[in-house]
Amino acid sequence: MKDVEGVTEYITTEEAAKKLGIQLPTLRKYAGMIDKNAKSGKYFERDDRNYRLYTNDNITTINQIIALKSRPKMTIETAIEQILNMEYNVDTPNEIEKHNANNNDITSIQKVLVSQNDLIQKKDEQLLRYDNQIIKYNETINHYETLVKNLTESNINLANQVETMMNNQDQLALDKKEEQLQMENTPGKQGFFSRLFKK
Repeated sequence: MKDVEGVTEYITTEEAAKKLGIQLPTLRKYAGMIDKNAKSGKYFERDDRNYRLYTNDNITTINQIIALKSRPKMTIETAIEQILNMEYNVDTPNEIEKHNANNNDITSIQKVLVSQNDLIQKKDEQLLRYDNQIIKYNETINHYETLVKNLTESNINLANQVETMMNNQDQLALDKKEEQLQMENTPGKQGFFSRLFKK
């Protein structure tokens, strides 16, 4: 069977069964189930006596159904449903073009996102460096504040000590003056020359 340009050639049910290597009743059963699942309710073309006719594409479809049905836990009904769904959901060239355009858009967006993520990562690293510098600066400031506090306390202590020493010196000077005055005012306590030359 050859398909000439613009002309589709068909084979009979008997020829199709031989090609597929299955019994006639089995092919009729599968063909009936395929017709039921077809969107239009009729999958195969028919001749003027209403017998089904099969194309190369039909033979390929039935072969795919038989292969899928042989998998574990796969029924003939499920196999037919899946194969027909695949046929009906094949993308047209326009849909493929749309998908490709969408994929290109997605790829462009992904590239932008990757670039932005790289930029964000670099900024994060830069911020981390700044944070570490700020921590070091804060530690230095705390160190200097502690030094200033200690120096201030030392200065206050020194000032207090100087004030105490000055007060002590003033008190000593007063005590000495007072003692001198007492000595001058006490007769028995006068010096030898004072008593000698006193009239």
